[in-house]
Amino acid sequence: ERVEAVEVAKVDERMTPISGTEKIIPCDTLVLSVGLIPEIELIKPLNLKLNRRTQSVEVDQYGETSLKNLFIAGNAQMVFDLVDYVSEKSKIAGAKAAKVALEETKDAKTVAVESQKDILFASPNRITLDSKSVKLFFRSAKDMKDSTLIIMEGNKVIREIKYSSLHPPKMESVVLALNQIESDKITLSLSEDK
Repeated sequence: ERVEAVEVAKVDERMTPISGTEKIIPCDTLVLSVGLIPEIELIKPLNLKLNRRTQSVEVDQYGETSLKNLFIAGNAQMVFDLVDYVSEKSKIAGAKAAKVALEETKDAKTVAVESQKDILFASPNRITLDSKSVKLFFRSAKDMKDSTLIIMEGNKVIREIKYSSLHPPKMESVVLALNQIESDKITLSLSEDK
């Protein structure tokens, strides 16, 4: 027997399918991606730059690796808790790869993104300064209540975001305007409010 179709439906806030929203999609294959560590076995021979703490492939906000014009996305880059983020990052990487293939890109300055020990990991690991803003993803290293994400450039705080609670399994994201970055590195840290 083979798969002939899958049925999808919208869900409510409790993840229960909403009657009447069902849709049949004809197909002969269903691919599920499930895992807790980045899948990098196929690219190990390329000797891409890896994050020393997480062993995930280092990328910019477009998914470009340390090997120029090689893009990576989804759980091959890092483990995402929501498929929505995987889809979003894959779309961004694909669009940038297409622009590179069509020679519609220019070299731009990059800024390193470092994170302190209270952050399990952050992505991207570097930002290419060729857009107005970037979405940063991070996970806390431990459960934290009433915390603040602090984004610094040197000794200057460029953004603070408060969270009522943070948990390592949950990916967080924040949009950062790039017009305020002047140096070659920003640092992310978390502080529990007292």
